[in-house]
Amino acid sequence: MRLGTFVLGSALILSIGAALRMLAGLDADWVMVSFAGWLSGCIIAAGFGPYTDEMLDRWSLRYDVAMDHPRREWIRTRLRRARRARWVAFGLGTMVGSTPLYLNVVAPERAADASEALRGTHAPWIAAALGTLLAELVVVQRPRGVAVAGLDRRRWGDYVGERWRTALVALALIAVAAATAGVLDRAPDPFADRAVAGTAAAWAVLALVLAVVGMRAIVDRPLLSADGTDRRLDEALRSDGAHHLVGAAISMSVFGTSSALMEVMPPGPLELVVGLGTWAGISVWWFLSRQEPWNVGRVRWGRS
Repeated sequence: MRLGTFVLGSALILSIGAALRMLAGLDADWVMVSFAGWLSGCIIAAGFGPYTDEMLDRWSLRYDVAMDHPRREWIRTRLRRARRARWVAFGLGTMVGSTPLYLNVVAPERAADASEALRGTHAPWIAAALGTLLAELVVVQRPRGVAVAGLDRRRWGDYVGERWRTALVALALIAVAAATAGVLDRAPDPFADRAVAGTAAAWAVLALVLAVVGMRAIVDRPLLSADGTDRRLDEALRSDGAHHLVGAAISMSVFGTSSALMEVMPPGPLELVVGLGTWAGISVWWFLSRQEPWNVGRVRWGRS
């Protein structure tokens, strides 16, 4: 889905909503409902787009691997399936996050309850993170043909930096501590919502658990080949999955931790900094999944 198509489509939907409001006297919420529906549709449609040769070339350069034609198509299929799961989950999360907006149009008396239930959940981003995690756990395409075993000891640090595991553990501990303070009525903020803090902490802990389970699945997966080009491609695929997996987990954990802290900390300047945690999580996710260069062979060579 190209940016120009998205912008033109959004302008069209807003124009239609505005015209309906002027012609039929409809409430302005209809405009936002139209836009939210269009946005969710665009996100889901983007996941079903082609995985182009240019995208494959960028992937190849990032992980420093070359691929012949047969393997190129196999890798394209695998990457396209994982991307589809992530974008569909994000689109569905956008729909869930827009529930109060829809209810405000069709059942205004229930909109406040839905808004309260979703408070602090970052629904679209949580859904996208969960979709990414599940894509790596469920949608990962296993090597075709005869699987082989290798004598090399494969670890978390072969595929993504060890510092991210430390960050996940630290974030989960902070979120649990914040939720515990709320439950024990030790929070500086007397209006702390213990239920929201507890739910947010659960997201952070779940992110850690899914990351550990997912990384174990990536590390222990049978090899495509014991050596040669196929071995390097197999390691690059694992690295790509690990970066998406850990990026989503970090993002999900930051969402939960920031929401838990926002509920229990006293009002003040620090609250603004913590409130920016959502954007910090998204930035880390984008960096890990799209930017950080990686080569398993170089990592192991540097360690040795």
